[in-house]
Amino acid sequence: MPIHKITLPTPFAVGPVNLYLVEGEPLTLIDAGPRTEEALPLLESELRLRGYALSDLQRIIITHTHPDHFGLTKALVDRSGATVWTHPYNGDWFNDVEAATQRRAQFSLQVFQQAGVPEKATQAMALNSWRSARMFEATPVSHWLSDGDRLEMGGATWSVLHTPGHASGHISLYQPATQQMIVGDHLLKHISSNPLLEAPRVVGTAREKSLVQYIESMQRVAQMDVSEALPGHGENITDHRSLIANRLRFHDERMERIAQMLNGSERTAYELMQQLFPRLSDFEIFLGLSEVIGHLDLLELHGRVAQLPRNGHVVYAKG
Repeated sequence: MPIHKITLPTPFAVGPVNLYLVEGEPLTLIDAGPRTEEALPLLESELRLRGYALSDLQRIIITHTHPDHFGLTKALVDRSGATVWTHPYNGDWFNDVEAATQRRAQFSLQVFQQAGVPEKATQAMALNSWRSARMFEATPVSHWLSDGDRLEMGGATWSVLHTPGHASGHISLYQPATQQMIVGDHLLKHISSNPLLEAPRVVGTAREKSLVQYIESMQRVAQMDVSEALPGHGENITDHRSLIANRLRFHDERMERIAQMLNGSERTAYELMQQLFPRLSDFEIFLGLSEVIGHLDLLELHGRVAQLPRNGHVVYAKG
């Protein structure tokens, strides 16, 4: 069951992204890489080194819809006729990029306003949302993959795991015989995956609590026997339980630190973020707010903080 790691550069701080080519019928590529001028010819060259052309691709499985993982999907489908497989929660980005971008921009604006982010930074974030839309192109999805589904790949049967947290539609793939798991950005060896805030899939409903979901997903994977985890960035992971234990400990410590910052005071999420990460700008502010609000969600879940409306913003106080 040959699995080839193909690493492509990205314009993002996380660094290069790992794609996985699984030989056999159908020839399958896990994730597509970013839509940049250099990524497509480099992917073509990497496939050629392994005896394949872009036109040989038969199936593309997308772990989640972040631009470094699915930006090239349409270009690859146009050149190969490959089918696209992913989780149903990712459908908006494949069906209507403009509508999905609009929904995300409106949600981000609401988050920034409630968090008390200054107007200048809020406007910069809105502009960034539309610029990033250029990194996607709509393309039809052939098969929807849900938790518990099975698929044939590389002469073996793989199980689909819905592992939300870093993204609500994130999936991982597990092969029981070899105990290999393709984990996308669910587990990364060199950094902690950021559970990003996402707009609710249904307008008018509450957003998902990304960090709560992420912790639940990690706890689930920690119960599984995994000999090797193949991540979307960085080195392979051979000690997933130790890594997960470290990540869970990190989130506990971060939660306690934020609780201490609220001792006897009312603070907006932006004020807390500035204390934790004083030099963030532009899109980094969204990452920082995702981190802070995620831990506030945990504290609220445990009854340790409460949200209060104040002057058009949301403030947090110890519960």
